[in-house]
Amino acid sequence: MRGRYQVEFQRSATKELDRLDSPVRARVLRKIAALENDPRPPGATQLVRADDL
Repeated sequence: MRGRYQVEFQRSATKELDRLDSPVRARVLRKIAALENDPRPPGATQLVRADDL
């Protein structure tokens, strides 16, 4: 069953993910996939604008 939300990647984000080691990439993608069911999981904090990101 798919979640209520859909996560989409910009091309630049996909390239960055491709550069990660396989085990790290898998962990990141599992966390991102979980956002389809709960976009605001417990402990999540809202990002604020930062010019140095």
